[in-house]
Amino acid sequence: MEPEALHVLMAERKVRLVAAVTGGGVGWIHDLLRSPGGSAWVEEIVVPYGPGTVNRLVGTEVGSSCGEAAARALARWAWWQAALRAGSDLRPLGLGITAALATSRERRGEDRAWMAVASATRTEVRKLAGPDLGSVRHEQDAAIGRETLRLLNEETGCPDVEVSNQPVLGGLDVQGRWSEAMDLPEPCAIQPGSFDPLHRGHVRLGRAAAAYLGMPVALELSVGNVDKPDLTPAALRRRLLPLSGTAPVVVTRCPKFVDKAKAFPGRWFVIGFDTYRRLLDPGYYDSEADRDGALDTFWDLGTRFLVGGRTDEHGYHEIDHLPAPRRRRLFVALPGFREDVSSTAIRGRR
Repeated sequence: MEPEALHVLMAERKVRLVAAVTGGGVGWIHDLLRSPGGSAWVEEIVVPYGPGTVNRLVGTEVGSSCGEAAARALARWAWWQAALRAGSDLRPLGLGITAALATSRERRGEDRAWMAVASATRTEVRKLAGPDLGSVRHEQDAAIGRETLRLLNEETGCPDVEVSNQPVLGGLDVQGRWSEAMDLPEPCAIQPGSFDPLHRGHVRLGRAAAAYLGMPVALELSVGNVDKPDLTPAALRRRLLPLSGTAPVVVTRCPKFVDKAKAFPGRWFVIGFDTYRRLLDPGYYDSEADRDGALDTFWDLGTRFLVGGRTDEHGYHEIDHLPAPRRRRLFVALPGFREDVSSTAIRGRR
């Protein structure tokens, strides 16, 4: 991710950052601030560079100034500084970087870098060394910059997602932390959607489904769409921002429900009435036989659908208001649920 894009995303997330950077890690400062927009979220960057300055800054002995303990201590000190200055509507973060990089001097140990990001509840630490760091100084500075931006992205729910052709690209856990190896809870239902935008209907449907099924509900966002262009990485990050921290989120390349069912066999899918109607409409398939084949595939995979009712200008709609479909037992009505909010209508008012 380029610094300008990071500045926009961090400002949208209301992040306020204080960073403490020492050793070879100072090259990251230029990478971060060479583009306009940093002042919207970067409060201060300090550079405790000389011998003993890290210990004096954090107020305790951390051992080697280039190690995990030092990075953690710098990040926690920076978080306290950010928290003291951030308003109640801002999210303070502390960043600590320390590195021993390629040098003309003789030095013990391998080239290495430690990066830590601290929030109110946790401190996440990364190490770079060996091939991941490189052996030439400018390569090492670039590697530290990339990993620092990636760490900040992940810790604020703005992952730098590689939009590949894999069916499952990764996801956010309920704390908003990104992982390419996204493991959903067991059991767990899935609520697919474009979430453009996320609105109260999505939230109410997910909560009602979780209560009815007695299991958590994860959101599913596909970068591919049947009748729209794929989401770009930047568009995907913007779409994920409001979802972060609301529920587990899985990012896929599964534009069709058959693709989703194959990626997550045996799951409950939570959908609204409009989606239910499209699932049964042969117009959304190549033919009626193709639609029937999809329903058979759902049945064979053990897929079930929990369907929330919908209210519009014509009244209330639920699954019993349409002719009984093939494989009727695939579908269960969510008792007592109705919602009158439409993403399409909201987009039309923009």
